[in-house]
Amino acid sequence: MTDWATFFKDYATAISTGTGLLGIVLGYYFGKWDAERKRKWELEDRDYNKRAAIHDKNIQDARAYVDAYHATVKKIGLLEVSILAVGYSEAINKGYGELIDLYDPAITMEPSFYSLGDAVLNYAREKVHSIIGEELEQASMLRAQQEINKDIEVARIQRFQHDATTFITVLKMRLDQLAQIIPPSPPKSRVKFWRHK
Repeated sequence: MTDWATFFKDYATAISTGTGLLGIVLGYYFGKWDAERKRKWELEDRDYNKRAAIHDKNIQDARAYVDAYHATVKKIGLLEVSILAVGYSEAINKGYGELIDLYDPAITMEPSFYSLGDAVLNYAREKVHSIIGEELEQASMLRAQQEINKDIEVARIQRFQHDATTFITVLKMRLDQLAQIIPPSPPKSRVKFWRHK
């Protein structure tokens, strides 16, 4: 049997060269692995930040959309109270024209609202939209009426304001909840390459 001390003494140069080469090879592969890992993290961070920015923009647009609904509800209530107070006039007719000016800019934000894809938001939005539509029909009938029972109409206007504001509050609260959540990245689809025969 060979004595280890003699072996290391005789082959010291070969052992240090082999150890050095092994260190270089392991260092290269570790460096490559570390660089790939950092690159993967960087891409994940970039993807996350991009999704977060899009999500934040959609939330911001959806809030502006809901605010337009809220302003519309307030304006309808004021116009109806004005009709009850002074009757129908050209100024009130102009006020109804301003409703379109309130709501038209919000229409451009509607895709952001729907891109959030939330069932609660969509349900509450449909309810507010329906309530406003019904109230506009009531308002047009109110303008045409000669004799108005003010107590009944005030109660109806208050009910409209309450119902619409309730669903608008639901919309705002749900948007606040969604603002705290950034949706996960969509699953990566696998592309299949088919051979054409």
